[in-house]
Amino acid sequence: LIFIPQPNNPTGNLFSKDRLTEIVESTQALVVIDEAYTAFTDADYLDWAVTYPNVVVMRTLSKVGLAGSRFGMLIGHPDWISEFEKTRLPYNI
Repeated sequence: LIFIPQPNNPTGNLFSKDRLTEIVESTQALVVIDEAYTAFTDADYLDWAVTYPNVVVMRTLSKVGLAGSRFGMLIGHPDWISEFEKTRLPYNI
């Protein structure tokens, strides 16, 4: 499992697109790209969840003032989503 916050909290640092490509293409491990703070940058890797079968992308509305909505999403290959569904509670909070 490789977990990459993009951008990083609290520094705001970003991996370059070339570096992320190198990481994703050099492994068969699951690569989780956490885009919780994507609203504060131009970086967007959502399409990678479709391009690469080993990538899932996480997003949330909590960092843009909607934490009370408790809305988040995980986008990835259906095989990975099926695995995550096995651990999800019936009534997410």
